[in-house]
Amino acid sequence: MPDATPMLPTSPDELVQLSRRTFVSAATLSLCGLALGGCASSEGNNDGPTTPTPPPPPADAVVVTATEVRITVARVPELTQQNGFVFVSAPRIIVANLGSNQFRAYSAVCPHEAQNVSQVQNGLLFCPTHGSRFDLATGQVVNGPANRGLTTRQSTFDTATGVLTVRLS
Repeated sequence: MPDATPMLPTSPDELVQLSRRTFVSAATLSLCGLALGGCASSEGNNDGPTTPTPPPPPADAVVVTATEVRITVARVPELTQQNGFVFVSAPRIIVANLGSNQFRAYSAVCPHEAQNVSQVQNGLLFCPTHGSRFDLATGQVVNGPANRGLTTRQSTFDTATGVLTVRLS
């Protein structure tokens, strides 16, 4: 039966070669581990909201055309309360209720890297990819890495019908 004792270097040259090889292997594995660890986080900057993105609005509550989105607010529970919001995936807009029948609509495309701004907390819109924050009332950037605000979409709320119309152009 062979001896299971590891071979020890027998000369200074083997010692240097073994140490160099071990160092390079360890360094490579460490760098790979760091790189994979950075890729594993799907939340980007973890300082943001912990509330999940709300479910999409019911299909029968939202009508999307080439030029506008019409939302029947009473049929979207997230929009019936102050600071409630909804993310409409096509055409990528986020609509928020500021209270007193005042709504704001923005492009949900973060100006930093075109990821979805899809969360709201404490009066801020939040991009979970890299942590940019935007003021809910104005769409202006509060914290980067985004260097400009969200594109505002004109919106009007008809109190008689309860329909919010968001212009896309």
